[in-house]
Amino acid sequence: MDNVPPILPPPLAAPPVIAPETGRPPAGVSLGARRATLILLAYRRSFGAAWAAITTIGIFVALHLPETIHFPPASIGIAGLAATALWMRLRTGAIGPAIAVHFAYNLVIASTVLVAR
Repeated sequence: MDNVPPILPPPLAAPPVIAPETGRPPAGVSLGARRATLILLAYRRSFGAAWAAITTIGIFVALHLPETIHFPPASIGIAGLAATALWMRLRTGAIGPAIAVHFAYNLVIASTVLVAR
């Protein structure tokens, strides 16, 4: 497994996203993004790219279980979100597009809930 090319160029950690209002990273965004990147890299080196992706998506879904506990089929949407965000992260080499995908998903879900009321 030593000949596996790196997914991302150094540095391994993604640069923090800065909120324009505060000049600081939003709570949890930077730390979560960095941990996801490091987990993906570690799993890829240990288990290969496919298992790394599956494991990373599984962790993402597990972390979102409190939101889906009342409607289990929502886990399918969360897994799709995780796969899309992972694809964006790997394709662009930057965390920003993956965060934008997550934000857009949350915006669609919130809008749907508000419209349905």
